[in-house]
Amino acid sequence: MSKAENAARARARIAASPKDSQLAALEIAHPELSARVRIINDGQSRDRVVGGRKYIALGFEARIATDAPDRVPAAELAIDNVGRELTAWIDGARATASGIHGITVRVMIVTARADTPVATPDYDVTMDVLQITATSRTVTARLGFDPLLGRAGVTLRHDPATSPGLF
Repeated sequence: MSKAENAARARARIAASPKDSQLAALEIAHPELSARVRIINDGQSRDRVVGGRKYIALGFEARIATDAPDRVPAAELAIDNVGRELTAWIDGARATASGIHGITVRVMIVTARADTPVATPDYDVTMDVLQITATSRTVTARLGFDPLLGRAGVTLRHDPATSPGLF
């Protein structure tokens, strides 16, 4: 094999399995709980250090927010429920399908290389939990923002649809 062929194979191998990988990390918080849940979606089941904090490798799936005109945009997050810790944390936060107050999720994209710690995330956004459900296999949460600016300023607005006798 020629030297050029070996170099081409090396480039192809590096392209097929890069040293850097993009990972998603979550930091779930609630004001009443002392410890935050920190997880990272590492397919190799390796715990990682991001910003000096340890993130536990745990599988999760994220779905992008829908942008329908009649609905509030909300992303969906499904976390593998592999033990009692996450379920106990949800119960401790008093999170139910009808009432969630103060639970926030910081979603981060980090570039990881081998086992080296990640100094800062490449991208992050903090969203509120709008709804949460837990089963024996997954914990599913709807994430979004409180539509404060989209609310009506008054309880009842008089227009032809609500008060047809006035118009």
